[in-house]
Amino acid sequence: MISSTVLITKSFYYPLGNTPPVSLAQDLPPEQDADILLLGCGDARNILFSCFVDNARRMDVTCCDIEPGIQARNVLLYSLLIDDKLNLNVDRIWNIYYHWSLDDDSVELLETQIEKLLQHSKSIDEWHNSVYGSTIRFCDEASLSRVRDYWMHFSSKSLTPSEENHRVGKLKAARERALAYRNQRMKGNIDVTSPLRSTLPVLNTDCCFDFSEVYNHWWAKGTVPMSAELAQKMVHLNPTFFYSQTEVLILHYGTSPLLGFPLSTAQAPISEGSAFHLPKRGLSSIDHLVECAKRHFTVWALSFRIAAANKLIIRIFTGDALAFCFALCSHKRSVAAGKKDNWFHTNFNCSIINLHVDQDSKVKPAPVNFDVIDTSNIADTLGALNLMSLGSILLKHHASSSLYTETLLQYHSSIVGRFSNMLCADVRTMPLLLGFVLPDLYTNATNSVEEDYVMGKLRKGSGELVTNKRSRLRWKRSAGFQDANNSVFGHIELEAEALAKFLVAVHNEMFKYDDITWLSSFKKRGTSNFWREVIMSGTFARYNRASFAFLLTALKCNVISDWDLCVECIYRKIFSSHPSESLMTNSAQDLILNMHLFGVDNGRFIKPSSRDVEDAVLAPILPLNEGLPDQLCVTIRVSRMDLNKTILKKSLEELGCRALVVNFEGSEPGHVHWVNFFSAVQIMFGKWCKAGEENNSYPFIEEDSAQLPGSSDMYVSVLVPTFMLLYSKSKVPLVKVGFLLHAGNQLDLGEELGPTLCFASRKMTSKDVFITRYMPGTSSLPNFAFVTNSKESKSNSNVTTLRLSDDGLKVESLTRRVSLQNDSVAKAKLALRTSEVKVNFKSPFLAVANIAKSLNIELKFPAPVSMSKFRVRIARKSSYIEVETPLLNADEADAANFMFPLFVAKVPSGLKIPMPWSAMRINLDAMPPLDVSNKESISWMIYFFSGMLPHPKKQLRESDATYNVRSSLKKLLLGLFVHFVGLDDVEVQTIFGLSTQNLGIQTLIFASNLRLDLANLSVVLDAAVIPLSHEMLGTEEMSKFLSQLSRSGLLRILNVSDEQNVSWKVLLPAMVERCRASNTWKHTPRCEYLKVGEIPLPIGLDEVGKSSICSCGIGKCFPANYLKESKNKLSELDTILNLHATRAAIGPIFAVPYVEETFDFFGNSEFNQPVVKEKCENCGKSEKKISPGGPTEETLKKCSKCRAVKYCSRECQKTDWSKHKPVCKGN
Repeated sequence: MISSTVLITKSFYYPLGNTPPVSLAQDLPPEQDADILLLGCGDARNILFSCFVDNARRMDVTCCDIEPGIQARNVLLYSLLIDDKLNLNVDRIWNIYYHWSLDDDSVELLETQIEKLLQHSKSIDEWHNSVYGSTIRFCDEASLSRVRDYWMHFSSKSLTPSEENHRVGKLKAARERALAYRNQRMKGNIDVTSPLRSTLPVLNTDCCFDFSEVYNHWWAKGTVPMSAELAQKMVHLNPTFFYSQTEVLILHYGTSPLLGFPLSTAQAPISEGSAFHLPKRGLSSIDHLVECAKRHFTVWALSFRIAAANKLIIRIFTGDALAFCFALCSHKRSVAAGKKDNWFHTNFNCSIINLHVDQDSKVKPAPVNFDVIDTSNIADTLGALNLMSLGSILLKHHASSSLYTETLLQYHSSIVGRFSNMLCADVRTMPLLLGFVLPDLYTNATNSVEEDYVMGKLRKGSGELVTNKRSRLRWKRSAGFQDANNSVFGHIELEAEALAKFLVAVHNEMFKYDDITWLSSFKKRGTSNFWREVIMSGTFARYNRASFAFLLTALKCNVISDWDLCVECIYRKIFSSHPSESLMTNSAQDLILNMHLFGVDNGRFIKPSSRDVEDAVLAPILPLNEGLPDQLCVTIRVSRMDLNKTILKKSLEELGCRALVVNFEGSEPGHVHWVNFFSAVQIMFGKWCKAGEENNSYPFIEEDSAQLPGSSDMYVSVLVPTFMLLYSKSKVPLVKVGFLLHAGNQLDLGEELGPTLCFASRKMTSKDVFITRYMPGTSSLPNFAFVTNSKESKSNSNVTTLRLSDDGLKVESLTRRVSLQNDSVAKAKLALRTSEVKVNFKSPFLAVANIAKSLNIELKFPAPVSMSKFRVRIARKSSYIEVETPLLNADEADAANFMFPLFVAKVPSGLKIPMPWSAMRINLDAMPPLDVSNKESISWMIYFFSGMLPHPKKQLRESDATYNVRSSLKKLLLGLFVHFVGLDDVEVQTIFGLSTQNLGIQTLIFASNLRLDLANLSVVLDAAVIPLSHEMLGTEEMSKFLSQLSRSGLLRILNVSDEQNVSWKVLLPAMVERCRASNTWKHTPRCEYLKVGEIPLPIGLDEVGKSSICSCGIGKCFPANYLKESKNKLSELDTILNLHATRAAIGPIFAVPYVEETFDFFGNSEFNQPVVKEKCENCGKSEKKISPGGPTEETLKKCSKCRAVKYCSRECQKTDWSKHKPVCKGN
């Protein structure tokens, strides 16, 4: 509906994922169950991996994919894993899911399992009552039916020999088509850099050869590993890779079995005792790579069964992602009204979505709103703006709720340009209007290197046209920090004309390539990337006029404005700024109809009247027996003969996939010729059959699943205004079917199809034209009206007024007003002119107005704002206070420590807990620890940690306060990592003391392990942290321990400035909360965060010897053998950990490349310099090394007593003695 219908001539099948898995619930607190929606879910890797990192959480995952084969494979896999309770069949299950060639044993298991599935899938109720039904459920009967059809074709049982030969022949033909296309596109080589996604954070380009060999062997033999003996046994084609109902579906040429695994475990040294420790033991690097992938699969299989026992639910839907979202949006209201949703499963079939409703009250109802929505990379084809519009309705209003969008196809060298292209508007403004914010845009901080940046740098200079770059973005609810049970969430108010100006610019960007007048000068238009975008926008046509209308529907839920005036301004500006013959103007009726259907506007829409029917040439054939509907459905039959004579004269490969439109043309004596284009098209292949009364709906009861390559006619349906059909009084208008009149299509097909690009034309009175009240197969309109518009007024304190820039394209400022009309005490105090009003910001989200030094009023902003550039307006008579301020820029001084903020927020159960806004949770115990003793095997860490350094251009900005604060904190973290690992000939240390010049040691850090962060393609330091307090230092056990520690020589003092110390204390709560998992510890009702309502604890920042973190996690859930070596040397350490230490996940902090240009560690000359230089303990003067490990120009002298610290001179040693003396082991 809100994306154009594409005539599919070729479609790719993606049975295996080509990007590393993601942890689906890593944004959610452990106390919260997870309702998750996966759109374009693809293979099973994300669910399996999420079960591995978070198997104690109850997850309800709804999986939508348009290909039934994907879902058939996934359910087959889940059922095999459920049945394999002892993990005895894991090798055969691996073969079935990852090999396209099978041995006899694997085929036997496949056939046996398919027989089970078919036995349980005769109806949806029978399936739900089966052994698999408690874990795997189907959203509707049609999804089960489609999946079951694939299962039937996966099996050869009960087939006659001739039927089996026919089946095998079709599978072989499908394999040959895939091989031929792969050889044409890839020429035998996999993309050089893409496999490195799966090995991050390890950056070892040598492994690309191994991935390439695996890829070539898999395509040649159908198996991994590389054993020739194994390949000889694999003689059966795996139908799960090659069966399809239509020949247009081809196994994607880039499919490779290992790309969906986090294979840094194959490149990094994993410690013994980890499940991922896999010694090579004579294996080749290729076989070792494969074995590491199989180890992941084995561990995932075990975790999946544990999660299933914890009531994991996986719900299956086969169909279009946007249509499914519409059905979810309207489902509650449709069920309450006793109506059908009437959304089609896809744009190219006649099946209606009828979501299943469980009658058993004991069964958890299927969710229609979600905590997490992950859209994979379908934004490339369906449009990010469409997904965010629907996501704004489907995503729950919780602080932890997240919407993920991902793109792989890129056409802009500029990241800023990519963002504008993705959302058709400013990246801050459009999300805010929809109720979203992009946290990283405000924090400029992330725990992982941006994958897109690394891949781009590797490709740079190679001459390759960069279009395949993964960019994954996480959108959070604006004002999501408010109570989860609050029904109002920070609505935006905007003047109607300003809003209209902004939306017109969005409209023009959405349809910028509809104007083909510039084709004559296209050679001047720019780069090949520009033209790839032009062509792709014609192929996929992400947006149509229904998209724009629905965008406004979504905006009306969150934006308060005079919408009638706004829509009138939009019409006026769009229709007056384009020539009358342009597609922009010819699509006016399409736009107005969809604005009417979605309830955005009724002002311009012309409702038909009985007078219009008089003398209308089409009146006799219109279905008007039940009154005059606002719209009617027109369906055109395009015969197979017509298809063969026109578009099918080309091969399907030459024709390509292109968006369809339906055109109506007419003219009257003395009137101007008129043309109207409609783009919300539904196509179907099959036989037109009557059902019901004359002039009523006619469903397709015989559908040809072969579609375009088949032998059936094509039917094209579209809703149009009834008034348009009544307009013609003398001449019968024409209806035409053609391709979108778009620049790319015009270049390719203009000569053959003419300037209109039409391939079928009929008079409206033709027997090939059918006019019905509703779309074929339906008895009513789809449920368009399923959202509630925002009705709050400016006086409501939950409303934020937004002011746009002069050009109307981006946010200039936000204004929050608090009205005191209903608070008599506050109103009286404000009315007194002697009452002073002061406003201070406690965070970029929260301002506090203090009245007369006695009354505090909070003003919450929906997105981070500047804490220094605000203006205050006080209306003593009208009794309100307003604060106006711009959005926060990440390089402002206000944002120096705004990296991983936390809030106290409610979870759905009503429990209040700390909630990270941007830090992602990690299960430390699930992450493999690294063996850092072999320095050669960890040399990649130099590259990785260097990514924390600021770009050289930014280093020149010494006056930049934000840079100085963040840079110093990153250098502190860099020191921790480098000293723990022992990089660059630095002495290995595991116990650190953060010490300020005036106050001495403030924090003790006991580093246990450096672990791979498989979920974020990074690393994390697993550590116990003790913020030292005056009370703690006064205890006997701590005094005794510090004495023992100082004598041991194990303590490494890291000198920090006061600013660094504050930054550390601000960061520490996020590091602690990150690793709080379901099986570790919980915040208690006495939690200090809950008492003060702030994180970090203000007393920890303001007073010496106070902690910035709560005490809830002290001594909790340290694993067995935690810090075993240190405990052997420090007898009191175990006691100290239990009494005072909290576990923390200390990750590197990287800048976000779409905010700040990051360090180029591939091409920067500074890259070959030491990461951390030894420094004088007192003044900080560095040793100057000529080369890593080489001689020095200036050698620092070690303390003669402990030899643990160094000084540049005797004077510095004397100066530092008072501070060093307590910890000097030789003293």
